Amino acid sequence: MIQLDKIEIASFELFSSYPKEFQISAADAEKSKWYTIGTFEADISTKKKQIFEVDDDWRSPDYMFKFIKFEMLSFHGDEPQCTLTWLKVFGFGLINPRIDDDMDHPVEVDPGSNPIGGIINGLKKLVLPGSNDKPVPIPEDPEL
Repeated sequence: MIQLDKIEIASFELFSSYPKEFQISAADAEKSKWYTIGTFEADISTKKKQIFEVDDDWRSPDYMFKFIKFEMLSFHGDEPQCTLTWLKVFGFGLINPRIDDDMDHPVEVDPGSNPIGGIINGLKKLVLPGSNDKPVPIPEDPEL
């Protein structure tokens, strides 16, 4: 389940048409209701990847999706084949929320209770002992 952010498409096929106008729909895990996320228009001037931003209305923790539907409405070119080589969906999950999400407030950590900070401080003492700028030599393992 993700909160949608961007859609990326590409067609690297040489002898095929390219999608022009397409619609993206999304549904939750139960597929109880499909939501039309938007209708997008691709540029024909490039055969590279194209990124389309999802409207801000859908960038909300209230809308978490598991399934994406791509519907091609029209295409560039005259080839009957229109192959979509690449479809990527970018978003933010429940575990890795958006950076600007103000729902989770950072927790102040006591520096003495941070085990990673203790390890880093211990390494600093080994490499930079006191005011001496020379690093402490680490003995080599004779088996290496």
